[in-house]
Amino acid sequence: DYPLLSAVSTNGLVFSGNLIEWSDFRPKGKERPAFHLNACKNVKVTANVFKGSAPQVTLESMTRKDIVSDLEQQRIIVR
Repeated sequence: DYPLLSAVSTNGLVFSGNLIEWSDFRPKGKERPAFHLNACKNVKVTANVFKGSAPQVTLESMTRKDIVSDLEQQRIIVR
């Protein structure tokens, strides 16, 4: 279930080298962010393999400068 990763006020978070497979165990609902990050700094989300749809990332009280990611920029939402 969503989110895959949620963090608040974390410095130096690394989520890397994972294989994520979305299951069809339950019917797919509306798309929600797989990552919810709030007031974090120096975050890295890189080198992950996502089987299925590409994930969304939601940033709260952060800017795009706070995260390094190889995900498509349009999948990163700043609120």
